[in-house]
Amino acid sequence: MKTGKLIIEGTFCGACTYAIEKAARKVRGVEEIRVNTGTKIITVSYEGDSSILKKVEDIVETLGHTAKVIDTGDN
Repeated sequence: MKTGKLIIEGTFCGACTYAIEKAARKVRGVEEIRVNTGTKIITVSYEGDSSILKKVEDIVETLGHTAKVIDTGDN
């Protein structure tokens, strides 16, 4: 399993965090996701290739926020 990270730009709330986590859990390959509102970091544990993180990024943007992959976990 790999662990990738994304950063969310701008402000968001607890409801946004819930919506992001709920939607991203539906992505095939996502094993676990946590959104930290303090650091604005999304941590994603996943199986497969790093394109999964792009899908999470797209979900965040669909929900009205901007996200960027900062670590794919491909060491």
